[in-house]
Amino acid sequence: MLRWPGVPAQGPICVHPGSASCRMARVSEAPGQLGARIVRGSAWTAARQGVQQASALISLVLVARLVPPAEVGLFGMATLVLSITRALTETGFEQALIQRSELSDAILDVGFCAVLLRALAVAAVMALGADVFASFFAEPRVAELLRVLALGIAVEGLVNNRVAMFQRDLDFRRYFYFHATGQLAGLVVTIGSALWLHNVWAVVFGQLASAAARVVISYVLSARRPRLRFELGLARELLRYGRWVSASSVLLFALVNGDNVFIGKLIGAEALAYYGWAYQLANLPALFITQILSSVMFPALSRVRAEPQRLSELFVRSMRLTWLLALPSALLIAVLVEPFTRALLGERWLPIVPITHALCLFGLTRAVGASAGALFLAIGRPDLRAKLQLVQLAVFGLSLWPLYTRYGVLGVAWSVTAYGLTNLPAALLCFRLCGAPLSQLLWPALRMTLAAVSGALAAYAAARSFPQLPLLALTLGSLLGLGVCVGALAWLDPRGEIAQLRGLLAKLRGRPGKSSEQQNAP
Repeated sequence: MLRWPGVPAQGPICVHPGSASCRMARVSEAPGQLGARIVRGSAWTAARQGVQQASALISLVLVARLVPPAEVGLFGMATLVLSITRALTETGFEQALIQRSELSDAILDVGFCAVLLRALAVAAVMALGADVFASFFAEPRVAELLRVLALGIAVEGLVNNRVAMFQRDLDFRRYFYFHATGQLAGLVVTIGSALWLHNVWAVVFGQLASAAARVVISYVLSARRPRLRFELGLARELLRYGRWVSASSVLLFALVNGDNVFIGKLIGAEALAYYGWAYQLANLPALFITQILSSVMFPALSRVRAEPQRLSELFVRSMRLTWLLALPSALLIAVLVEPFTRALLGERWLPIVPITHALCLFGLTRAVGASAGALFLAIGRPDLRAKLQLVQLAVFGLSLWPLYTRYGVLGVAWSVTAYGLTNLPAALLCFRLCGAPLSQLLWPALRMTLAAVSGALAAYAAARSFPQLPLLALTLGSLLGLGVCVGALAWLDPRGEIAQLRGLLAKLRGRPGKSSEQQNAP
């Protein structure tokens, strides 16, 4: 599918270029210091995701206007092949580097070498097997796309892996520059190529430009240059943690792309394009939230994994924030997808509307699952995430064919939503693992749910008032829905989430904002 694209707390990196000495000092951070860094990191990550989602949305709208759905579907088929080769060769080294208590330059160099070799191997497999892969979909043009995309994979292998240390050290300002540069370069090239070519190559050239820009900026942002070094003993250390990440990557491919392989093989490129666009819209908030959780909460939870109280508090906060952001977003997308499609994408894309409705619930549960996944990785239990994905794959496999034969492409969407529901019991398991009482989430979540439903109903009423003016319906529905949601939340819980957001903003500005407990104190 087309996816636009028992250890002491850890302290900051100690840089000693060229040495194999320890790069990570084990120092404890005060709760206030860590909290402020998490907030600032979340702000930079939110900005990064904002750039990414805005770029994806602009590309989606312009490409939908300029490129026929069948052409878009061809790119979706090519990216399926790209995804499976990546999944089958995933090393998990980056997650292993972030999770480790200590790092040396030698380990970082071994990680870089392994990732580069993997990229070259994936590129070779894609280029040499392009005709075979294309024959699976009975689309000869896919082979041409794969050979060019293979070049982008090889280029990506040259990225300086020191950028992973930005994430590990919660230095998300430079991590923002790394990703935003690639996103903006890809957006500019995609738009220019779409205006000129009006075919699928516009998206391919945008992907290549994004990969090249990330390589260049990775060396600009980090003074330490990786060296080609491979030591089997160090590689084994990383693989011991990364093997579960690798297994999870294969399972994740089957979950995220199994629906696309099914549609692309049995139905065709145009149906795949409709499904891909619907998936993209329904998962916009989920992708936004999951990237923040994987980028910020994973390293933050890793820092406090030996302190049960702090681990519990941090996990509960992440779950509350997830629900606060994901639920209103999912409901508003479901309500406003029809005027959005009519106003911005065009009438020929209307088949995505019912598919988006079915996938919005999946987007919500996917965001909840991201919180659980971050905790599993942080406490050194990536096997739990892999086992959860195995259960999800079973649910997906058992429900896919019956739902497809009854409802067509819409049935595939409902099958995806069915396996997404398994993220809810996984979240409950996380509360047990970190010793957090579930009551800390239930009552705030109930108030947030009432506020979100109120906003969605207001947006629905506004959108239905102007059926012949979709742009006006979209604008009024969005503004009224958000306004009612925020107002209802402030009325239902004036000292809860609103107060928490004020405290977060105070930390973001560098001032010691009050916690909700302090604000509730007499």
